[in-house]
Amino acid sequence: MKRIGNVYPTMQSVSNCERAIHKASEHKRSRIEVKEVLDDLTQRAKALPALIDNYVPSPYRKITRADGLKRKQRHILVPKFWPDQCVQHAVIDPLVPHLIKRMYYWSCGSIKGRGVKHAQRGIERATMRDPKHAKYCLQMDIKHCYENIRNEPLIAILHQFIKDKRALAVLERIVKSNETLPIGNYSSPWFCNLYLTPLDRFITEQIKPAHYVRYADDFVLLDSNKRKLTKAEKLIREFTEKHLFLSLHDNACVFKVRRAGENPKSNNRPVDFVGMRFCIGYTVLRKQNALALMRQSRKIQKALIEGKPINYKTASGFISRSAQLKHCRSHGLRVKYVDPIDIKILKGVIKGESKRQQRARSVVCRAEASPAAGQSHCNPA
Repeated sequence: MKRIGNVYPTMQSVSNCERAIHKASEHKRSRIEVKEVLDDLTQRAKALPALIDNYVPSPYRKITRADGLKRKQRHILVPKFWPDQCVQHAVIDPLVPHLIKRMYYWSCGSIKGRGVKHAQRGIERATMRDPKHAKYCLQMDIKHCYENIRNEPLIAILHQFIKDKRALAVLERIVKSNETLPIGNYSSPWFCNLYLTPLDRFITEQIKPAHYVRYADDFVLLDSNKRKLTKAEKLIREFTEKHLFLSLHDNACVFKVRRAGENPKSNNRPVDFVGMRFCIGYTVLRKQNALALMRQSRKIQKALIEGKPINYKTASGFISRSAQLKHCRSHGLRVKYVDPIDIKILKGVIKGESKRQQRARSVVCRAEASPAAGQSHCNPA
């Protein structure tokens, strides 16, 4: 594929910089530092091209967060909103269409339109539509993917992708802002997907499994030939260590996928991927997600019986989890834990909280508005 060039003028255009600031400010507009930038949006958008040209990354703010149901500890490096986050959006967004064209269609995660549902469709096109070639599964994941992506190989891949020297100079400064790929940068998921594209190409062109889906650093291969997948495990390990300088977890194995009607105690097992368990002929919710839904349902039912208020976090969390049931076999869970709850009550809680936040933003904007100007530059949205 040809390298892209002459992308730097697009990065530095004022219209692109203004869009980048707006995009970087999403879900952060109540913060003081973000408001200051939005209040002076036109001048900041005009100043951003010069900052891109002479960009020097600011020190990161380090935080630790417990992620997911397993409460996995993740060390996140948070860049400053101005100018770092705005610069990253301005530099990466013009590259996104070219990045998506280069990526494998079933590489999912951190890409618009290619989230969990897209990955689920990728697995179900085998387990539901092509059961003949979904007999065996090889499931693998990369060990500490972001923390182990080194700067030099990533920069080399960027040079194979872009030929604009000025754009490469800015991208190199973003990459070199940390020894490895930091969790927290807007650019990191795009760099990670680009870095793993050679792996996608190797699997699809050299190994050629019947079905292959990757979600971030987890990937699944499905085929009717067990010996083919057993050989694929060794080849993939050699490729990732030799060419990508990454290592895979030792828990990878080839197993026979469970079919509808089989005894759950048999050695055959479902494909546990993106919060679902995929069997040939049906899909069910992952056990941990189902237990979380049950706990939330009992908590809400108890609060409704006792006449206690339901907080916003519980209401929004339950609606989000119950929506997962639309995409899998879930009649029993729905009848016992979802149907007894009036969803309209939970939606009312969410609507009330949204109105409260909107009123609070409006009050702040009116207070900050200049009486002489007669209007506020605040954007309540």
